[in-house]
Amino acid sequence: MVGSPTITGREVVVGSTESHLYAFDVETGNRVWDWRAPGARPAIWSAVAVFKGLLIVGIGSQLGDGPQEVGRLVALDPASGDQVWSTCARPHCAAGGSISSSPAIAATGHVFVGLGSPEDALWAIDAGIGKELWRRALHRDSGRGKEVMATPLVMYGTHSEAVAVGDAAGRFAVYDATTGRLRWSRQLIEGSPNHGIAGSPGGDRSALFVPAASAPAGLFALSTTDGHTLWMRRTRDPVYSSPAVGRGVVVVGTGSRVGNAGAGSLLVLSATSGEVLWSWEGGAAVVASPAIVGDSVYSADRAGFLSAFRPRP
Repeated sequence: MVGSPTITGREVVVGSTESHLYAFDVETGNRVWDWRAPGARPAIWSAVAVFKGLLIVGIGSQLGDGPQEVGRLVALDPASGDQVWSTCARPHCAAGGSISSSPAIAATGHVFVGLGSPEDALWAIDAGIGKELWRRALHRDSGRGKEVMATPLVMYGTHSEAVAVGDAAGRFAVYDATTGRLRWSRQLIEGSPNHGIAGSPGGDRSALFVPAASAPAGLFALSTTDGHTLWMRRTRDPVYSSPAVGRGVVVVGTGSRVGNAGAGSLLVLSATSGEVLWSWEGGAAVVASPAIVGDSVYSADRAGFLSAFRPRP
């Protein structure tokens, strides 16, 4: 299991890379239902989103260069696990368009996910009925290493909603959430072979905080208006972690999610300047997203430890 669990009512729901979505009773841990995704060997990488009594989850493929499964977005009944609707990412349910990002849902009822090869796009779906609304490729040409793996971020403005997302080739873009019209885009990482932007962005009213896994690895702070760089904090190790934003700070983990897990750190940065306020070297990569709760920060690392930090009295 790699996706974050989702609590809905009296159940906690979590997917697995072995193609199953499980619901457990939150108090007893007893299994309530078990739904299996269609296909030979599909994988569920994403967390489950909840919208008006529906559980919405993306279906992807196993890692590696083997045959791809059909990428799908599926809605289930939370009480029974019965399928309500299923929409394929590619025409005629052809193989490809794997979904590894978690769904992001706007107040309008639009759900957004990233698509893998050969679509390499941001996909917008009506969460109620599963109808495609629009899709937008971040690059004019599709190709290996340009997958949209990051979970999109829905941004709420005075008059309209926007959705922001990056791709594995290092491009970052913001679209109108309703129409799919491009507001602005930037190539943040030049010549990235893969995994340029793998984490979801974070944001506040004035800035978007974008993690970079390829050189220059680190965290970008971009203007929400036109995408110009407000500051950029370089890091020794790649950043796969999605940043947590709150109380005037940005918290992000560093370190690789493959290979040796022995290098990584947790950084707390000023949201306005990118200055490092404090850092922690725990001896393992931090690829999971940190959480800010009150004045405390919680972080999990690849060595299997969950750590909590709070200001000294």
